[in-house]
Amino acid sequence: MVFCEDVKISDVIPWAMRGCFQNSGQNCCGVERLFVYESIAEDFISAIVDKVANMVQGCPVNQNAVDCGAMVMDAQITLIQALVDDAVAKGAKVHCGGKRNDSNGGQFYLPTLLSGVSPAMRIWKEEVFGPIMCLITVPGDDDEACVQMVNGEWGGPEHTRKLMLMMLYTRLSVWTWFVCLLRIDSAGAFDWFPVQHGDVHRQ
Repeated sequence: MVFCEDVKISDVIPWAMRGCFQNSGQNCCGVERLFVYESIAEDFISAIVDKVANMVQGCPVNQNAVDCGAMVMDAQITLIQALVDDAVAKGAKVHCGGKRNDSNGGQFYLPTLLSGVSPAMRIWKEEVFGPIMCLITVPGDDDEACVQMVNGEWGGPEHTRKLMLMMLYTRLSVWTWFVCLLRIDSAGAFDWFPVQHGDVHRQ
């Protein structure tokens, strides 16, 4: 997801939270990284860090309200920890979480907010598949720099430019981008909006 400088942060936080933490991040259509323009990055972190830190974690069978469940296997926690540790060793900052949650007696990893993520880190490119929100700052609020950063992550300039645009939270007073929006609920139902795959439209 890309968040430009004129976005209303309070409006997009629910999208970022769901994108990163639905199914505890174990979601093939989930959001791995947030590209946030530099001028709003600090405000974005301030607005979202408590929401991440206060997520209720546990087994929904034993608790009425759970925001984040367990990992499907213990080995996944080992992988996630290795990615987080590598990022921190190379300059990333853990704002909350960043470690296994032993209080529930299961395969739980704390919902984590990580900023300062850079291309030198494994987590920049490798799939996390866990409850990690990676925040990447776009320097100087530069649109072209943002495109290059996303291209650098995914490869393939034309495909990736479309990929960035279809998830762009940007200047809504001018236009809104739409592309093949996917809604997934916990029961596994898929609802597709009638837009051709890969197309980007301006309304």
